[in-house]
Amino acid sequence: MTIPILLAKLKNCCEISSGESGANSDSLDSSPNLGSKHYAGTMFSSEADVKTVVENWLNGQGRDFYQAGLNKLFLRSDKCLNRFADYVEKLSASMPINSLLYILSNDNK
Repeated sequence: MTIPILLAKLKNCCEISSGESGANSDSLDSSPNLGSKHYAGTMFSSEADVKTVVENWLNGQGRDFYQAGLNKLFLRSDKCLNRFADYVEKLSASMPINSLLYILSNDNK
């Protein structure tokens, strides 16, 4: 099974486990909102302008921002894999995430 198919199944599994389609209320509260503070009401002249603003914002985020996001992804995916193991092959879906977290956590050592 390819990685995109596994990720699609994992996403579906997480949506099923949360009882909603889309993000749950916890993730909405803790997720940074790019537009609410800085760009509310701003009209962009092109998609390229939007892309530039978003890329600049993402580039301005520190390592902790991405580490926290990866940690949350790992915990949510682990929950889905443990609760809905028949939807996703555990080993192939969890190894890339675990490997990435291991590499990032040992980057400064």
